[in-house]
Amino acid sequence: MSEDLEIITLAALLHDLGKVKQRMEKRGAHYEHSANLVKSKSFSTFLKEAFGLGNEEINKIADLVRRHHENISSVRKRKDYDLMLLKKADGLSSGLDREYFEDYEEKAGNISDPIISVFSEISYETKVLTPEELNSLLRYEVKALSPESAYPKSKEEVEVEADDYKEIWGKFIEECKKIPPLQNSSFSQNLDALKSLITKYFWSVPSYTYHHRKLPIPDVPLTDHLSTTAAIATALKIYHEEIGYENVFEQTEEEKFILLSCDFSGIQSFIFQEIKDTKKFGAKLLRARSLGVSLAIENVINEIISAFKGNSSLVLFNAGGKAWLLLPNLSNSDELLKNLKEKISRKLLKNFYGEIKLKFAYIKLKEQELQKENYQEKIKELFKEEQKQRFKLLDKWIFSKNTAAQKQFLENFSDEESLCPICKLRKREKDYGEEEKVCSVCYMFLKIGEKIPKLSTKTNDEKEEKKIICFKKSENLWPMFELYNEKDKEKANACYCYSFSYNNFNGFPVKPMANHIPLINKKELEKEDWKLQAIKNLCFSSEKDFNKQVKDGNPKTFCHIGIDSLYTEGDTIYGRPYLGVLKADVDALGYIFSNGFCKIKDIKKGEKKEFSLYSLSRIVYLSRMIDYFFSQILPEKILKEEKFKNIYSVFAGGDDLFLIGDWYSITLLAQKIKEEFGKFTGGGIQTEGPSLTISIGIHFFDHHTPVYQIAELGESALKKAKETVITNKKGGKEIIRRGNSIVILNQSIRGHKKESLKKLLEIAEVLELLLKEDVLTTSTLYKIMDISWMANRAIENPRNLLWRPLVYYLITRNAKLQKEKEEQFKEVLNLNWEDEKEFKENLAKRFIKWIEKYSENLSEEEKKEKDNLFYIPLVIALYRRRRYGKAKLPAT
Repeated sequence: MSEDLEIITLAALLHDLGKVKQRMEKRGAHYEHSANLVKSKSFSTFLKEAFGLGNEEINKIADLVRRHHENISSVRKRKDYDLMLLKKADGLSSGLDREYFEDYEEKAGNISDPIISVFSEISYETKVLTPEELNSLLRYEVKALSPESAYPKSKEEVEVEADDYKEIWGKFIEECKKIPPLQNSSFSQNLDALKSLITKYFWSVPSYTYHHRKLPIPDVPLTDHLSTTAAIATALKIYHEEIGYENVFEQTEEEKFILLSCDFSGIQSFIFQEIKDTKKFGAKLLRARSLGVSLAIENVINEIISAFKGNSSLVLFNAGGKAWLLLPNLSNSDELLKNLKEKISRKLLKNFYGEIKLKFAYIKLKEQELQKENYQEKIKELFKEEQKQRFKLLDKWIFSKNTAAQKQFLENFSDEESLCPICKLRKREKDYGEEEKVCSVCYMFLKIGEKIPKLSTKTNDEKEEKKIICFKKSENLWPMFELYNEKDKEKANACYCYSFSYNNFNGFPVKPMANHIPLINKKELEKEDWKLQAIKNLCFSSEKDFNKQVKDGNPKTFCHIGIDSLYTEGDTIYGRPYLGVLKADVDALGYIFSNGFCKIKDIKKGEKKEFSLYSLSRIVYLSRMIDYFFSQILPEKILKEEKFKNIYSVFAGGDDLFLIGDWYSITLLAQKIKEEFGKFTGGGIQTEGPSLTISIGIHFFDHHTPVYQIAELGESALKKAKETVITNKKGGKEIIRRGNSIVILNQSIRGHKKESLKKLLEIAEVLELLLKEDVLTTSTLYKIMDISWMANRAIENPRNLLWRPLVYYLITRNAKLQKEKEEQFKEVLNLNWEDEKEFKENLAKRFIKWIEKYSENLSEEEKKEKDNLFYIPLVIALYRRRRYGKAKLPAT
């Protein structure tokens, strides 16, 4: 990588930072502030140390930054190629049209305009915004990025002052000093660290507070404008270094860019694959394979960047095991990508025999195709190419004779007794512990699995620890890594390192990871002797295994997590030691990326026009915020709650998640995620529903269930949630809505019908109390459960319509109420009665009302869509009040 390339990359990344200083001081041109920052004593010292720059390079960057709004004719006259590249990148990043690009001038921004939430500008329906509607869009406060500040508010609730900019500016300058010197790092690592800081502090700073057609719309964050400008400028520089600068001042028909999407296929099957001859290591391999996928994509990205002689600025986004890169379209680009894919695929084939495949999908773009409607059409083209690659099984070279993978595979199976007991694919080669000998690949994942629990930022004594993860390239693609405390980070000098959270920046790039693992607190566990004995008897086959595994700070087994759902009252243990799997996914995200951005209505020269909000920066903005919810809001905010301490995050990032926990915590968590995602996305401009929805599937299982079956159960529940369909009529037209549902116990709770798991959980609490106080028996509730199914199938048989008198008879005959409990139940049920007879009648009416609302189907149309939702609180209450056994109480 040349010094000239480093200069253009840094100039593009820093060119608009002065907008923060401009709004802070309320004076001066932002490009002057940007240049002054670059040349300031503290920041220039940082640039010299972190990027190895001299005074000449610093002056060059400052000059480019200062003049990036210079008139094009002047730039053309001087043949200032780098400045022209920066000007082009700046305009293309914003998705500006040709007319505006030619007339681009600095306009005075309004300091008090807070940035618009990207979720307010998307919709599952075609939507055109008027200037008046913009005031209703949700906004963000100007604060450092955190799980608290990432939630939008109404415009009236957000006040932006110069002091807000002053605070984030000062902290940004100060934290830049934490980025290590270049000799202890690399250009790309330090560039990513700087990008992380820009994201942390300038994610809610508008890149502009005006629109070129005088419609104020501050909706592109400075961080996303800067990062995409850097990607475009870097790609243009590499491109013109190869072909020359003859046409750099014109917008030609040449395809200068490649937009590449890369990810792995077969990942879920690989993560949850069946463990063959041994029942050990399930949880350890599960977490290792999941993290391994995230780390492997880093190696793929590094291979691509190196092949195209670029740097990490070319990465547009990288989350959830998938990445988009903007590459220069070199003369040999197709060959480069073909060879790269084959090289990496050979490594995958050698180690995984086709279980995991690398997918490359890419399109080529002209400059004008990065602009608005043009870019939207190209994104649709990329999605089509992704679909094509998804169904493309294997490349032709794989079928050539005598590949190394074929030979190795045949040699392995020549002696079945020598195969690894975990995968049954590769030969046993390495000793793992005292009892097992496993293959090199499984050994690698077992060692990774040992380290992951140490990634937790808190220990059982609640001491905060700042961790970094460092790894080197590996021949088998999956990199081995080491963990360090922040104070020991100098030991990791030769490695590429990440930290996990924006909250505790320690000089390394931030790669959010939701690695939440329940750990044993031996001191707390010993307070509940009955639980310790249950874990010993149910979870371990020998005293030796129990003593080895049940230690302070060790991960809990799935069996242990299931037992944690039990609780005691007196000397009786209640509950069922079941687990739950939760799988969630954002609905129709591909559609949102290709068609979901709204348009704006504007008036220019007396004509009403509609203009697209679609741009490269907004796509990156949307992707980043969705990933932030799953990779940071979930572990840093939601899972920190005490009731979710037993949740095991298998993976969370991109736009989906996979969690395992005790069955009751998982159920409560589903409702919490649904609520928090709704608040996080804010609902936007739609009046009939949220701008973005999420579907969740839950399934309960016992701890003996194999890992691969757990995945299938979760996937099946999620599939039903996403395929849930409701039909509404609007303006004489049928509107079909899909997803936005929670499936639990195979019953679909439809968000589009305003059905709520929260209400069902409240009913479950009432039913649980009725059982606890012996108002009703479990036998009675099981009979009511049968009756609820009669109501749900009322349309199938006229006899089922008799369910109401059956409920009335059952409740009035069997309900009992102790006199001293009357006031408690009047409050809980929100009912009044004079005597026991009236109580029973009112209670029967309440059950009838619940069944009418949540179970009964009275039409063919309802039958297709409505499940028996009352079944859910009934099962929860019965599970919670099931007598499990007797607890050994401590002596008094």
